[in-house]
Amino acid sequence: MDSLTTIANRHDTTATFTAEYDENVTAKSVITPTSGKRVLVHGVTLSTEGATAAGAQVRLYFATSADTAATIYITNAVQNTSISPILVSGAVDEPLKLTSTLGAGKNYYFSVNYSIVS
Repeated sequence: MDSLTTIANRHDTTATFTAEYDENVTAKSVITPTSGKRVLVHGVTLSTEGATAAGAQVRLYFATSADTAATIYITNAVQNTSISPILVSGAVDEPLKLTSTLGAGKNYYFSVNYSIVS
């Protein structure tokens, strides 16, 4: 059994990525690990001002390993979501990607707490 310190250390972040967009993006790489390493996501915050399209979403994911770090499904209202603590990692050399389908002119912000690990 792991000690409390070992468990807590798994959630220590070494970096935070933040971005704000006002357009749809598809499979945009937002965090790319250094060669031979993996991105380990510790937490995600997403905030949107709503959507113009039915079924709209913002998704952060690892495409190759098919692991999702966070997805928020959007209605016409402002939405805020925090997912923390989590531990989701991609494969070696796999970037964290972003896809969004909110519609033109709809702003959204996200932050990702993460580490680059072996």
